[in-house]
Amino acid sequence: MPHVHHTVRALTAAAALGHASAFPGPGASRPCLGHDVPDKTWPKPPAASQPPIKASATIGSTTLSQTSQWGMVGVNIDMWSATGKYGKDWDLCSALTANLTDPRMIDLVKALSGAVLRVGGSPADSLLYDVLPDICSPANLEQASHEGQETHGQCLTMDRWEAINAFALKTGMNIFFDLNAAWTRKDKHSDINFHMINGLFKNTARLAAQNKSAVVTWQFSNELYWDIEPAIYGKDIAQMHALLKQAWEAEGLDASDAPTFEGPDGEFTKFGTGYLESMLDATNGSRSAWGFHTYA
Repeated sequence: MPHVHHTVRALTAAAALGHASAFPGPGASRPCLGHDVPDKTWPKPPAASQPPIKASATIGSTTLSQTSQWGMVGVNIDMWSATGKYGKDWDLCSALTANLTDPRMIDLVKALSGAVLRVGGSPADSLLYDVLPDICSPANLEQASHEGQETHGQCLTMDRWEAINAFALKTGMNIFFDLNAAWTRKDKHSDINFHMINGLFKNTARLAAQNKSAVVTWQFSNELYWDIEPAIYGKDIAQMHALLKQAWEAEGLDASDAPTFEGPDGEFTKFGTGYLESMLDATNGSRSAWGFHTYA
C-alpha cells in the first residue's frame, strides 16, 4: 500500500516567511503587505505550567513517539506574483522574492526543524527554470501563463534555487518541490518535453553532491490531474524517475538516495480510484506516495 502524505496548503508559511520577517526580497522597497512586524519587542513565551504531553502513534510498521519527529507537519510557501490572483496576499513574500536570510525568520522556522517545506501551489505549473538558453524569455513567460488560474509565467533562477535550498538546510526543513507539469503539454493526451525539468534535476544533483540540497520529494503538478490522462501522468513520473537516477549517478551519488516522487496533488474528493489505479499501473513503481489537498 502506498504511503499517504497529506499536504496541508495553508498560509502558515506566509505568516512564517512574511510576519516573522516582513522584509522585502532583493531589490524590493517595501515590506510584505499584511505581515508588518510591530515596532516593539516581542514578549517572551509564558513558562510551561506542566510537562509536555508525551504521545505516540503507529502508522504501518513505523512508530512515532518523539516530538522531534516532524515528518507529518508541513507548511507551504507559494509562488504567487504580486500581480497574480492572490498577489495582494503574498506581495513580496513568495518563494521567489521573500528574504530568506533574515535571522529572525530563520530562528522562527527552526522551531519546525524536521518538518516539510512545500514550495509550490497553483503558480508551480507556470514556473520556468532558468536551465536552458532563453527559457525565461518574455515570449516563453507569456506562454507559460494560465489565464484561467490567473497565474503568470515566472522564472526560477538557479541562484534562487540554491538560496531556497540553503534556507531549508539552515532551518532543518525538508523540501517538497512542485514541478511544472504543463510546460510544452498541448492537451491532456500529450507528452511534455522534459529538457527543462531534467536541467533542474541536474542542478539539484550538483547541489546534493556538495551537501547543499534539501529536496526530499518532487511533487508533479498542482491540481492538474484532470488535465492529464492518468496513464500519461504515470508514464511521465516513470520517465522523470529515470532522468533523476541518471542525474544522481552522473554526480557520483547513490541513486537510491535521490528524492522520491509524489502526486497527483489534488482535492481528495475529485479524483477516484480508477484514476489512481491507471496512474499507478503506468508509474511502474516509480512513485512512492500520492498526495491530496483539503481546504478548511
